[in-house]
Amino acid sequence: MKRGKVEEVQRKVGVVLLNGQKLELSCDIKAVCKDVLDMVVAHIGLVEHNLFGLAYLRDDEFFFVEPDAKLTKVAPEGWKEDPKKKKSDVPFNLFLRIKFFIDDVNLIQHAMTKHQYYLQLRKDILEERMRCDTESVMLLASLALQAEFIDYQPELHGKTYFRLEDYLPVSVLDRVDQTTIKEELPKLHSNYYGASESEAEFEFLKVSQRLTEYGVHFHRVLPEKRSQTGIMLGVYSKGVLIFEVLNGNRTPVLRFPWRETKKISFIKKKICLQNTSDEIKHLFQTDSNKTCQYLLQLCSYQHKFHLQMKARQNNQELQDLGMREANSHT
Repeated sequence: MKRGKVEEVQRKVGVVLLNGQKLELSCDIKAVCKDVLDMVVAHIGLVEHNLFGLAYLRDDEFFFVEPDAKLTKVAPEGWKEDPKKKKSDVPFNLFLRIKFFIDDVNLIQHAMTKHQYYLQLRKDILEERMRCDTESVMLLASLALQAEFIDYQPELHGKTYFRLEDYLPVSVLDRVDQTTIKEELPKLHSNYYGASESEAEFEFLKVSQRLTEYGVHFHRVLPEKRSQTGIMLGVYSKGVLIFEVLNGNRTPVLRFPWRETKKISFIKKKICLQNTSDEIKHLFQTDSNKTCQYLLQLCSYQHKFHLQMKARQNNQELQDLGMREANSHT
């Protein structure tokens, strides 16, 4: 009897992994989000799991859940109800995502972390969550081909061995001659002959980390005054960026690096950013108080991560210096 009771309070949670696979987990309805993340981390074998988080998707934007939040707080309405009493199941899906992007990918310690970074960045390029110029897109596509097909062999592969839409975002396919790309990409792919899958993936990360939009978490906001352009607020490890969006192109127009930011606060639905230099209050409206609080919390987490990484780099530099000095005396 007791066992039956336990089963009654289990509910299904789907977690979409970075390789696109979906894990179906059975969780106690009293569980917290960290319990789900722990199961995912164990399944993948992630050591540097502190860089990742679970997020839900709302209006094509990812929102990270708090580790100690109860599943019932973030699940859709009706999820916790007894399935026998419902006409249909209420699906509850979360996504494994990178929460903290390391500025210098050489500091990533484990192969599995590098692979997960590759999977997300590769998808972010295709979904245009991370945009860049055509040249960089082509370079990244050729590295992805090397990682996924290994060495290009003309007699084996020809020129139709991949689908363009699996390697290039729609905006690039719309503005560039596709026949030229089909000619060009295999040539670029052949430049990496001899590179292993992990080497090609790591090179992909190194190219990605140089891009303006690397590691930026984007959220739509509204300017205080009416504007012809859309506005996006981007939070990343070095600060906050404000982008104007026109004809699908994002242009950074305001920067708030942590060291030059006097204050980030919120009043109801508005988030307020101030630089130390001019102290002008830049106000942006969000869709709710909850979103505003979320963005403020995201800024706080990213700033804390930035300080931790800085301390780690300084510590590493001191160790390297100590090693050099010790070697010079021997």
